[in-house]
Amino acid sequence: MIAAYHMLRHYLTHPLGRRDRLGTVARILRWQLGSRVLGTAATVPFVDGTRLLVRAGMHGATGNIYVGLMEFEGMAFVAHFLREGDVFVDVGANVGVYSILAASRGARVLALEPVPASYERLLDNVHINRFQEFVDARNIGAGAEGGTLRFSTNEDSTNHVLADDESCKHAVVVEVAPLDEIVQEATMLKVDVEGYEAEVLKGAGELLSKESLRAVLVELNGLGARYGFRDDEVRALLEACGFEQVRYEPFSRSLERTRRHYGSDNVLYVRNLEGARLRVKQAPVLRWKGIEI
Repeated sequence: MIAAYHMLRHYLTHPLGRRDRLGTVARILRWQLGSRVLGTAATVPFVDGTRLLVRAGMHGATGNIYVGLMEFEGMAFVAHFLREGDVFVDVGANVGVYSILAASRGARVLALEPVPASYERLLDNVHINRFQEFVDARNIGAGAEGGTLRFSTNEDSTNHVLADDESCKHAVVVEVAPLDEIVQEATMLKVDVEGYEAEVLKGAGELLSKESLRAVLVELNGLGARYGFRDDEVRALLEACGFEQVRYEPFSRSLERTRRHYGSDNVLYVRNLEGARLRVKQAPVLRWKGIEI
């Protein structure tokens, strides 16, 4: 009961959940009951006419059933910032929520997901949205150098590279390569790899130095400590490449410099702040259950 209360409170205080509280409660109840009865994957509405294939236990994806954009600021920025013909690189794509969002705006997407089961679900979401033309999905990981790494496989959206001293009964060995060997140009880069962000960015020196890369969304929540990294190292690397940390407010479409951490694990960096502000101001409206963003 306590866990259910905290879950309900979380979604009802979400920026989109609190604008449609009755609808949010109804979607939570419908999914919690329906997914148990069905016992299989279900296709559910996402934003702007897109869909997601979701099954019980996919905690990283089900939040989007309840409130549309679970990671509100980061997802809304992706939707408002990207344009037709842009290139979005999604490192740690999981089942492809960000990739589908980017493709829906006309961007070309390179989605990297090392865990085979998550990769198959990523492909499912690409196919049901008929985004094969836009999304290049690859079952590989990214790191500072080429080779292989061991990944956990039973932790849903928190699957991660296993540290040298970390044991795991459910693991898989996957090929990894530096981003500089995988992609030459990108408009925006998203890196969500449960603490391995520093190693991914070390393998992307050339990509980060290019003016064509205009924004980076990176997860920073202290998990790098298990690999011996600090969040400050990632911040320093991005700032040395000319990026500055910003905070995005989707409803007003305001983009402001900040040095604070606002509770979200995702931290946004942009190059050319004024250019980014102009882009988001001019973007088409994003719609979720009658709410315009």
